[in-house]
Amino acid sequence: MAIVLKLSSFDPAHKGQIEPHLRWLDRYERRPGEEPPIGLILCGEKNHDQIELLQIDRGEIRVAEYLVELPPREMRNGLLLCLFVSYTRRSNLNGCRFLPEIKDFMLQVVDLSQLR
Repeated sequence: MAIVLKLSSFDPAHKGQIEPHLRWLDRYERRPGEEPPIGLILCGEKNHDQIELLQIDRGEIRVAEYLVELPPREMRNGLLLCLFVSYTRRSNLNGCRFLPEIKDFMLQVVDLSQLR
């Protein structure tokens, strides 16, 4: 796997920059029976239409965005709530499998009245 971190928005030239690395990995590092290498371009922003037109996500290269700043507190809390609810529905909270410190943190962050 080749990973490229770009500080800027996605540019089609980034695809051309990672392709030689993937070919090198395929030729010199890939072992018999292994799948072809994949490339991941991490950008500050990506244009979904541009990615679709270039058909990048159909091949061995993927483009992903990273957060350049934290989302608002309400959004972060909402995400934590969704993760917490999803987890607790799959497991019994009394027999919680994650560390007690994490459970206590989640209970402090998430207003449990929102679970009803």
